Amino acid sequence: MSDHTPGPWRVGKGKKRIYCKYGHVADVHGVDNITGGTAEANARLIAAAPETAAERDHLKKINADLLELVKLIDGVQCNLPEWWYKNGYNTEIKAAIEKAEGGK
Repeated sequence: MSDHTPGPWRVGKGKKRIYCKYGHVADVHGVDNITGGTAEANARLIAAAPETAAERDHLKKINADLLELVKLIDGVQCNLPEWWYKNGYNTEIKAAIEKAEGGK
């Protein structure tokens, strides 16, 4: 990810300017009189970008950890109940691992 102006960002009093502790970040334009406040909604969405990016990175880490756990579970030789195989859970795990690693 490329660098960005550090957050937190906030929407200014006019509800169409974004600020951070370093000053002005962006102006947001929209057709407020027709669409019911798109500029303000867009400003709030943009102002949440640093927190959204941080949460995305956090979730990617959790996903990577879960993938490693699934691989461990899949590799363990144990006596699973017959219904596990009848319901295809072992196949689902293998498909999930393949998809998470960029397969189909």
